[in-house]
Amino acid sequence: MSSSKSVLITGCSIGGIGHALAIEFASKGYRVFATVPDISTVRDLAGTAGLEVLVLDVTNVNVIRQTRDRVAEMTGGKLDFLVNNAGSAYTVPTTDLDIDDVKRLFDVNLFSVMAMVKEFVHLLIASGDGRIVNLGSISSLVPTPFGAVFNASKAALAAYGETLRLELAPFNIKVITIISGAVKNKVTQTRRELPPDSLFLPIADAYERRLSASQGAYLVSPMFDY
Repeated sequence: MSSSKSVLITGCSIGGIGHALAIEFASKGYRVFATVPDISTVRDLAGTAGLEVLVLDVTNVNVIRQTRDRVAEMTGGKLDFLVNNAGSAYTVPTTDLDIDDVKRLFDVNLFSVMAMVKEFVHLLIASGDGRIVNLGSISSLVPTPFGAVFNASKAALAAYGETLRLELAPFNIKVITIISGAVKNKVTQTRRELPPDSLFLPIADAYERRLSASQGAYLVSPMFDY
């Protein structure tokens, strides 16, 4: 299938869902803007037909606006798909969390999506049939121990998406929240240890298993299932 439609995807570093989506969209003939915070993480995408890599820190509104202007210049002021995929994980007991870490996670998983939509909505309207796709998680519906912060960020994202869908319907923009299950990726590979005063030290081995549970071979789908 060939297509002249354009798509911007956040969080396209190698080893994640965004990277796989960028390759898949390009293979279908879309003009792909694959964004990453560090271009060295996607050197394998260099030379892919129809795919352009842009450096984007989704937590920086000024950089988002610069990216919007650059995309608008290259597409004639239009964008067909905005895929908000960039995300971060945080698997920590609620009684051990660091509030600064919590704020950073919400900045990536929720507030950056709000900023991206605000800045790109006029390009989506100009396409005449725009789509906003937000990468949610089954964790927003099914509570898992030590995942309260991540789960809450994805639940908030789902609620935001439902409201956004109603507000943008008159502009012929459809909003889709993907409820993803366990997918093999690098986001969950950060290792953590319980603090010395944690209430959960007696089950530290169970906590260790929980850190990698979402990447268990019996649970996950390969990222290219997307």
